[in-house]
Amino acid sequence: MRHNFLRRAAVIAAFATILPAFTAHAADEEPEPDGVAIVTPADGELVPYQRTGIPITVDLTDVYSDDDHMLAVECNYQEYNDLDVFYFDNTGTQKTFTTRLRDPYPGATCEMYGLVGSRFFTIGYPPQKINAFAGNRREFYPERNGYRDKIRIGFTLTAPAEITAEVTRNGRSVRTASIGVREQGVSHWDWDGRTQAGTIAAPGRYDVVLTSTDAAGTQVTSTPVTVTARPGDGATALNAADKIGDAPAAIDVRRLRVTYHVRNLVIGAAIPKLRAAKVASIYVMVDTGRRDDAVYILYADRNRRGKWKPSIVRDQIGDAEPPPTDVKCPGVRVSTGRGEGFSRGLEVRVPAGCLSGDRARVNFMVGTAYDQNWNNDTDYAPNGRYWLPWVDQPY
Repeated sequence: MRHNFLRRAAVIAAFATILPAFTAHAADEEPEPDGVAIVTPADGELVPYQRTGIPITVDLTDVYSDDDHMLAVECNYQEYNDLDVFYFDNTGTQKTFTTRLRDPYPGATCEMYGLVGSRFFTIGYPPQKINAFAGNRREFYPERNGYRDKIRIGFTLTAPAEITAEVTRNGRSVRTASIGVREQGVSHWDWDGRTQAGTIAAPGRYDVVLTSTDAAGTQVTSTPVTVTARPGDGATALNAADKIGDAPAAIDVRRLRVTYHVRNLVIGAAIPKLRAAKVASIYVMVDTGRRDDAVYILYADRNRRGKWKPSIVRDQIGDAEPPPTDVKCPGVRVSTGRGEGFSRGLEVRVPAGCLSGDRARVNFMVGTAYDQNWNNDTDYAPNGRYWLPWVDQPY
Protein backbone atom coordinates (compact mmCIF):
# COMPACT_ATOMS: atom_id res chain seq x y z
CA MET A 1 0.00 0.00 0.00
CA ARG A 2 1.28 3.44 -0.93
CA HIS A 3 1.71 5.90 1.95
CA ASN A 4 2.12 9.60 2.21
CA PHE A 5 5.66 9.49 3.60
CA LEU A 6 5.73 13.10 4.74
CA ARG A 7 2.60 12.62 6.80
CA ARG A 8 3.85 9.36 8.24
CA ALA A 9 7.17 10.95 9.13
CA ALA A 10 5.31 13.59 11.13
CA VAL A 11 3.36 10.92 12.99
CA ILE A 12 6.50 8.92 13.73
CA ALA A 13 8.14 12.05 15.05
CA ALA A 14 5.19 12.52 17.38
CA PHE A 15 5.46 8.91 18.52
CA ALA A 16 9.11 9.55 19.29
CA THR A 17 8.12 11.88 22.13
CA ILE A 18 6.43 8.93 23.81
CA LEU A 19 9.28 6.43 23.47
CA PRO A 20 11.48 7.79 26.30
CA ALA A 21 8.90 6.57 28.83
CA PHE A 22 9.35 3.00 27.56
CA THR A 23 13.13 3.41 27.60
CA ALA A 24 13.01 4.36 31.26
CA HIS A 25 10.88 1.32 32.10
CA ALA A 26 13.21 -0.94 30.11
CA ALA A 27 16.12 0.34 32.20
CA ASP A 28 14.29 -0.92 35.30
CA GLU A 29 14.08 -4.31 33.57
CA GLU A 30 10.29 -4.31 33.53
CA PRO A 31 8.53 -6.43 30.88
CA GLU A 32 8.07 -4.89 27.42
CA PRO A 33 4.49 -3.62 26.95
CA ASP A 34 2.38 -4.90 24.10
CA GLY A 35 1.48 -1.36 22.98
CA VAL A 36 -1.92 -0.04 21.88
CA ALA A 37 -4.15 -3.05 21.27
CA ILE A 38 -6.52 -2.50 18.32
CA VAL A 39 -9.80 -4.24 19.07
CA THR A 40 -11.85 -3.18 16.03
CA PRO A 41 -11.82 -3.20 13.08
CA ALA A 42 -10.23 -6.62 12.70
CA ASP A 43 -7.26 -7.08 10.40
CA GLY A 44 -8.48 -7.45 6.78
CA GLU A 45 -12.08 -6.60 7.71
CA LEU A 46 -14.49 -5.03 5.20
CA VAL A 47 -16.12 -2.34 7.30
CA PRO A 48 -19.61 -1.20 6.24
CA TYR A 49 -19.73 2.43 5.17
CA GLN A 50 -21.22 4.75 7.79
CA ARG A 51 -21.79 8.40 7.02
CA THR A 52 -21.21 9.35 10.68
CA GLY A 53 -17.77 7.69 10.68
CA ILE A 54 -16.12 4.30 11.17
CA PRO A 55 -15.90 3.20 14.85
CA ILE A 56 -12.41 2.27 16.07
CA THR A 57 -11.84 0.64 19.46
CA VAL A 58 -8.49 0.25 21.24
CA ASP A 59 -7.44 -1.39 24.52
CA LEU A 60 -4.68 0.17 26.63
CA THR A 61 -4.80 -2.36 29.49
CA ASP A 62 -1.27 -3.61 28.82
CA VAL A 63 0.20 -0.19 28.13
CA TYR A 64 2.05 1.90 30.72
CA SER A 65 -0.36 4.29 32.42
CA ASP A 66 1.89 7.32 32.85
CA ASP A 67 1.53 8.68 29.33
CA ASP A 68 -0.85 9.54 26.52
CA HIS A 69 -0.81 7.25 23.51
CA MET A 70 -1.47 7.72 19.81
CA LEU A 71 -2.97 5.76 16.94
CA ALA A 72 -2.69 6.83 13.29
CA VAL A 73 -5.11 5.75 10.56
CA GLU A 74 -4.13 6.38 6.93
CA CYS A 75 -6.63 5.77 4.13
CA ASN A 76 -6.02 5.70 0.37
CA TYR A 77 -8.33 5.41 -2.63
CA GLN A 78 -6.84 6.23 -6.03
CA GLU A 79 -6.09 9.97 -5.77
CA TYR A 80 -7.68 10.24 -2.33
CA ASN A 81 -5.40 10.22 0.72
CA ASP A 82 -6.26 11.07 4.32
CA LEU A 83 -4.50 10.71 7.66
CA ASP A 84 -6.17 10.83 11.11
CA VAL A 85 -4.32 10.75 14.41
CA PHE A 86 -6.05 9.85 17.68
CA TYR A 87 -4.77 10.48 21.25
CA PHE A 88 -5.74 8.32 24.23
CA ASP A 89 -5.28 9.24 27.88
CA ASN A 90 -4.07 6.18 29.77
CA THR A 91 -3.66 7.84 33.16
CA GLY A 92 -7.13 7.04 34.48
CA THR A 93 -9.06 3.91 35.23
CA GLN A 94 -10.64 3.69 31.76
CA LYS A 95 -8.64 1.37 29.51
CA THR A 96 -10.90 0.86 26.47
CA PHE A 97 -11.62 3.73 24.09
CA THR A 98 -13.86 4.03 21.03
CA THR A 99 -13.55 6.83 18.50
CA ARG A 100 -14.68 7.39 14.93
CA LEU A 101 -12.75 7.77 11.70
CA ARG A 102 -13.93 11.09 10.33
CA ASP A 103 -15.15 11.53 6.74
CA PRO A 104 -14.82 7.87 5.66
CA TYR A 105 -14.24 7.50 1.92
CA PRO A 106 -16.11 4.58 0.29
CA GLY A 107 -13.79 1.94 -1.15
CA ALA A 108 -10.70 3.25 0.66
CA THR A 109 -8.12 0.86 2.09
CA CYS A 110 -6.88 1.98 5.50
CA GLU A 111 -3.90 1.09 7.68
CA MET A 112 -3.82 1.63 11.43
CA TYR A 113 -0.45 1.82 13.13
CA GLY A 114 0.55 2.67 16.69
CA LEU A 115 3.50 1.92 18.95
CA VAL A 116 3.78 -1.63 17.69
CA GLY A 117 2.29 -3.49 14.74
CA SER A 118 -0.29 -2.38 12.20
CA ARG A 119 -3.65 -3.47 10.86
CA PHE A 120 -5.46 -3.06 7.55
CA PHE A 121 -9.17 -2.73 6.78
CA THR A 122 -11.30 -1.63 3.83
CA ILE A 123 -14.29 0.70 3.92
CA GLY A 124 -17.31 -0.62 2.03
CA TYR A 125 -19.61 1.32 -0.27
CA PRO A 126 -23.00 2.79 0.64
CA PRO A 127 -26.12 1.35 -1.03
CA GLN A 128 -26.00 1.70 -4.81
CA LYS A 129 -27.68 4.85 -6.16
CA ILE A 130 -27.56 6.54 -9.55
CA ASN A 131 -28.76 10.06 -10.22
CA ALA A 132 -29.01 11.23 -13.84
CA PHE A 133 -29.30 14.84 -14.99
CA ALA A 134 -29.08 16.92 -18.16
CA GLY A 135 -26.02 19.03 -18.87
CA ASN A 136 -26.23 22.78 -19.43
CA ARG A 137 -29.01 22.36 -22.00
CA ARG A 138 -31.81 19.96 -22.95
CA GLU A 139 -32.05 20.67 -26.70
CA PHE A 140 -29.77 19.59 -29.51
CA TYR A 141 -29.60 19.25 -33.31
CA PRO A 142 -28.55 15.71 -34.32
CA GLU A 143 -27.59 16.61 -37.90
CA ARG A 144 -23.90 16.00 -37.04
CA ASN A 145 -22.43 19.23 -38.36
CA GLY A 146 -20.39 20.06 -35.27
CA TYR A 147 -22.86 22.53 -33.79
CA ARG A 148 -24.74 21.22 -30.76
CA ASP A 149 -25.25 17.85 -32.41
CA LYS A 150 -24.91 15.86 -29.17
CA ILE A 151 -26.67 15.98 -25.83
CA ARG A 152 -24.81 15.28 -22.59
CA ILE A 153 -26.37 13.21 -19.82
CA GLY A 154 -24.53 13.45 -16.53
CA PHE A 155 -24.84 11.02 -13.64
CA THR A 156 -23.51 10.41 -10.14
CA LEU A 157 -22.78 7.03 -8.54
CA THR A 158 -22.35 6.08 -4.91
CA ALA A 159 -20.25 3.04 -5.84
CA PRO A 160 -18.50 1.62 -8.92
CA ALA A 161 -20.93 0.01 -11.36
CA GLU A 162 -21.46 -0.96 -14.97
CA ILE A 163 -23.73 1.54 -16.70
CA THR A 164 -26.15 1.10 -19.59
CA ALA A 165 -28.34 3.73 -21.22
CA GLU A 166 -31.70 3.45 -22.93
CA VAL A 167 -33.36 6.20 -24.98
CA THR A 168 -37.12 5.92 -25.43
CA ARG A 169 -39.84 7.93 -27.14
CA ASN A 170 -43.44 7.49 -26.09
CA GLY A 171 -42.45 4.30 -24.28
CA ARG A 172 -40.74 2.70 -27.30
CA SER A 173 -37.02 1.98 -27.21
CA VAL A 174 -35.00 4.01 -29.71
CA ARG A 175 -31.42 3.36 -28.64
CA THR A 176 -29.55 1.29 -26.06
CA ALA A 177 -25.87 1.72 -25.28
CA SER A 178 -23.32 0.15 -22.96
CA ILE A 179 -21.37 2.91 -21.25
CA GLY A 180 -19.05 0.58 -19.36
CA VAL A 181 -17.81 0.54 -15.78
CA ARG A 182 -17.69 3.91 -14.01
CA GLU A 183 -16.23 4.72 -10.62
CA GLN A 184 -18.15 6.41 -7.83
CA GLY A 185 -18.64 10.13 -8.33
CA VAL A 186 -19.67 12.17 -11.36
CA SER A 187 -19.51 10.92 -14.95
CA HIS A 188 -21.39 11.49 -18.22
CA TRP A 189 -22.57 9.99 -21.51
CA ASP A 190 -23.13 11.84 -24.79
CA TRP A 191 -26.00 10.79 -27.06
CA ASP A 192 -25.33 11.69 -30.69
CA GLY A 193 -28.99 11.59 -31.68
CA ARG A 194 -28.64 8.29 -33.54
CA THR A 195 -31.11 5.43 -33.30
CA GLN A 196 -30.15 1.78 -32.88
CA ALA A 197 -30.17 1.47 -36.69
CA GLY A 198 -27.77 4.40 -37.02
CA THR A 199 -30.30 6.83 -38.49
CA ILE A 200 -30.93 10.35 -37.22
CA ALA A 201 -33.60 10.44 -34.54
CA ALA A 202 -36.78 12.23 -35.57
CA PRO A 203 -37.44 15.63 -34.00
CA GLY A 204 -39.26 15.39 -30.70
CA ARG A 205 -38.90 14.66 -27.00
CA TYR A 206 -36.96 11.64 -25.71
CA ASP A 207 -36.45 10.08 -22.30
CA VAL A 208 -32.99 8.83 -21.29
CA VAL A 209 -32.78 6.26 -18.48
CA LEU A 210 -29.52 4.94 -17.00
CA THR A 211 -29.14 1.59 -15.22
CA SER A 212 -26.26 0.71 -12.89
CA THR A 213 -25.20 -2.85 -12.04
CA ASP A 214 -22.76 -3.33 -9.16
CA ALA A 215 -20.36 -6.23 -8.51
CA ALA A 216 -23.07 -8.18 -6.69
CA GLY A 217 -25.40 -7.91 -9.68
CA THR A 218 -27.75 -5.42 -8.02
CA GLN A 219 -29.40 -3.12 -10.56
CA VAL A 220 -30.63 0.40 -9.89
CA THR A 221 -32.38 2.62 -12.46
CA SER A 222 -32.28 6.40 -12.61
CA THR A 223 -35.26 8.66 -13.09
CA PRO A 224 -35.75 9.64 -16.77
CA VAL A 225 -34.06 12.71 -18.18
CA THR A 226 -36.13 14.36 -20.93
CA VAL A 227 -34.31 15.96 -23.88
CA THR A 228 -35.52 17.45 -27.16
CA ALA A 229 -34.13 16.80 -30.65
CA ARG A 230 -34.70 19.79 -32.91
CA PRO A 231 -35.05 19.67 -36.69
CA GLY A 232 -32.28 20.92 -38.98
CA ASP A 233 -28.66 21.47 -38.09
CA GLY A 234 -29.30 24.25 -35.58
CA ALA A 235 -26.51 26.20 -37.13
CA THR A 236 -28.51 29.21 -38.27
CA ALA A 237 -28.18 31.50 -35.30
CA LEU A 238 -29.60 34.59 -36.95
CA ASN A 239 -31.86 35.30 -39.90
CA ALA A 240 -32.80 38.96 -40.18
CA ALA A 241 -34.67 40.96 -42.82
CA ASP A 242 -33.35 44.18 -44.30
CA LYS A 243 -35.18 47.18 -45.69
CA ILE A 244 -36.01 46.98 -49.38
CA GLY A 245 -34.92 49.82 -51.63
CA ASP A 246 -32.40 51.45 -49.28
CA ALA A 247 -29.57 50.85 -51.79
CA PRO A 248 -29.13 50.32 -55.52
CA ALA A 249 -30.80 47.08 -56.62
CA ALA A 250 -27.44 45.55 -57.58
CA ILE A 251 -26.36 45.57 -53.92
CA ASP A 252 -29.70 45.82 -52.09
CA VAL A 253 -29.52 43.26 -49.26
CA ARG A 254 -32.92 41.72 -48.46
CA ARG A 255 -31.90 39.26 -45.74
CA LEU A 256 -28.81 38.55 -43.67
CA ARG A 257 -28.10 35.12 -42.22
CA VAL A 258 -25.36 34.20 -39.73
CA THR A 259 -24.61 30.48 -39.70
CA TYR A 260 -22.13 28.18 -37.95
CA HIS A 261 -20.62 25.23 -39.81
CA VAL A 262 -18.40 23.13 -37.59
CA ARG A 263 -15.53 25.60 -37.37
CA ASN A 264 -16.58 28.48 -39.59
CA LEU A 265 -18.60 31.61 -39.06
CA VAL A 266 -20.57 32.21 -42.28
CA ILE A 267 -22.36 35.45 -43.14
CA GLY A 268 -24.75 35.25 -46.07
CA ALA A 269 -26.57 38.15 -47.73
CA ALA A 270 -29.57 37.68 -50.01
CA ILE A 271 -29.41 40.12 -52.94
CA PRO A 272 -32.06 39.04 -55.47
CA LYS A 273 -30.87 41.49 -58.17
CA LEU A 274 -27.20 41.08 -57.48
CA ARG A 275 -24.80 42.23 -60.19
CA ALA A 276 -21.44 40.89 -59.14
CA ALA A 277 -19.59 43.37 -61.35
CA LYS A 278 -21.09 46.22 -59.33
CA VAL A 279 -19.88 44.89 -55.97
CA ALA A 280 -16.53 46.45 -55.20
CA SER A 281 -16.16 45.97 -51.45
CA ILE A 282 -17.55 44.16 -48.43
CA TYR A 283 -17.14 45.14 -44.80
CA VAL A 284 -17.86 42.80 -41.87
CA MET A 285 -17.29 43.58 -38.20
CA VAL A 286 -17.45 40.79 -35.59
CA ASP A 287 -17.55 41.60 -31.90
CA THR A 288 -16.71 38.49 -29.85
CA GLY A 289 -17.71 39.87 -26.48
CA ARG A 290 -14.26 39.71 -24.93
CA ARG A 291 -13.60 41.95 -21.94
CA ASP A 292 -10.82 43.73 -23.79
CA ASP A 293 -13.43 45.09 -26.26
CA ALA A 294 -11.69 43.38 -29.17
CA VAL A 295 -13.48 43.35 -32.50
CA TYR A 296 -12.50 41.82 -35.82
CA ILE A 297 -12.96 43.82 -39.00
CA LEU A 298 -12.90 42.10 -42.36
CA TYR A 299 -12.36 44.14 -45.50
CA ALA A 300 -12.76 42.50 -48.88
CA ASP A 301 -12.00 44.40 -52.08
CA ARG A 302 -12.23 43.20 -55.66
CA ASN A 303 -9.34 43.84 -58.01
CA ARG A 304 -9.67 44.53 -61.70
CA ARG A 305 -9.68 40.82 -62.45
CA GLY A 306 -12.68 40.28 -60.21
CA LYS A 307 -10.73 38.44 -57.51
CA TRP A 308 -11.44 39.10 -53.85
CA LYS A 309 -8.63 40.09 -51.50
CA PRO A 310 -9.94 39.74 -47.96
CA SER A 311 -8.01 40.88 -44.90
CA ILE A 312 -8.79 40.95 -41.19
CA VAL A 313 -7.60 43.40 -38.57
CA ARG A 314 -8.09 43.16 -34.82
CA ASP A 315 -9.21 46.46 -33.40
CA GLN A 316 -10.11 47.57 -29.91
CA ILE A 317 -12.91 49.84 -28.82
CA GLY A 318 -12.38 51.71 -25.59
CA ASP A 319 -10.43 54.44 -23.90
CA ALA A 320 -6.98 53.15 -24.80
CA GLU A 321 -7.72 52.43 -28.47
CA PRO A 322 -4.38 50.91 -29.48
CA PRO A 323 -3.66 50.74 -33.21
CA PRO A 324 -5.30 47.88 -35.14
CA THR A 325 -3.24 44.76 -35.79
CA ASP A 326 -3.40 42.42 -38.77
CA VAL A 327 -4.71 38.89 -38.27
CA LYS A 328 -3.30 36.12 -40.41
CA CYS A 329 -6.28 34.15 -41.63
CA PRO A 330 -5.67 32.41 -44.98
CA GLY A 331 -8.97 30.55 -44.77
CA VAL A 332 -11.22 33.58 -45.31
CA ARG A 333 -13.43 33.15 -48.38
CA VAL A 334 -15.69 35.61 -50.19
CA SER A 335 -17.96 34.44 -52.97
CA THR A 336 -20.75 35.91 -55.09
CA GLY A 337 -23.61 34.18 -56.80
CA ARG A 338 -25.19 31.90 -54.22
CA GLY A 339 -25.24 33.27 -50.68
CA GLU A 340 -25.49 31.14 -47.55
CA GLY A 341 -28.83 29.43 -48.08
CA PHE A 342 -29.89 31.98 -50.72
CA SER A 343 -30.24 31.46 -54.46
CA ARG A 344 -28.52 34.76 -55.19
CA GLY A 345 -26.29 36.85 -53.00
CA LEU A 346 -22.93 37.11 -51.24
CA GLU A 347 -21.19 34.85 -48.77
CA VAL A 348 -18.33 35.56 -46.36
CA ARG A 349 -16.77 32.58 -44.58
CA VAL A 350 -14.39 33.17 -41.64
CA PRO A 351 -12.58 30.27 -39.86
CA ALA A 352 -13.34 30.27 -36.15
CA GLY A 353 -9.64 29.94 -35.40
CA CYS A 354 -9.16 33.49 -36.64
CA LEU A 355 -11.51 34.82 -33.96
CA SER A 356 -11.70 34.58 -30.19
CA GLY A 357 -14.47 34.50 -27.63
CA ASP A 358 -17.59 32.38 -27.47
CA ARG A 359 -20.27 34.62 -28.94
CA ALA A 360 -20.59 37.28 -31.62
CA ARG A 361 -22.38 40.35 -32.85
CA VAL A 362 -22.11 41.03 -36.56
CA ASN A 363 -22.22 44.23 -38.61
CA PHE A 364 -22.38 43.76 -42.38
CA MET A 365 -22.03 46.29 -45.19
CA VAL A 366 -21.65 45.96 -48.95
CA GLY A 367 -20.74 48.74 -51.37
CA THR A 368 -20.23 49.50 -55.04
CA ALA A 369 -16.97 51.30 -54.30
CA TYR A 370 -14.65 51.92 -51.40
CA ASP A 371 -13.31 54.99 -49.68
CA GLN A 372 -12.43 55.68 -46.06
CA ASN A 373 -15.80 57.24 -45.24
CA TRP A 374 -17.94 54.89 -47.33
CA ASN A 375 -19.35 57.93 -49.12
CA ASN A 376 -20.61 55.84 -51.97
CA ASP A 377 -23.53 53.56 -52.72
CA THR A 378 -23.65 51.19 -49.75
CA ASP A 379 -26.14 49.05 -47.90
CA TYR A 380 -25.94 48.41 -44.17
CA ALA A 381 -27.81 45.26 -43.21
CA PRO A 382 -30.21 44.86 -41.66
CA ASN A 383 -32.04 48.19 -41.73
CA GLY A 384 -28.96 50.25 -40.98
CA ARG A 385 -28.67 48.89 -37.44
CA TYR A 386 -25.06 48.83 -36.39
CA TRP A 387 -25.05 45.52 -34.52
CA LEU A 388 -27.02 42.36 -34.92
CA PRO A 389 -27.97 40.64 -31.61
CA TRP A 390 -25.60 38.41 -29.67
CA VAL A 391 -25.54 34.79 -30.74
CA ASP A 392 -23.67 31.84 -29.23
CA GLN A 393 -20.60 30.53 -30.99
CA PRO A 394 -19.90 26.77 -31.20
CA TYR A 395 -16.13 27.08 -30.82
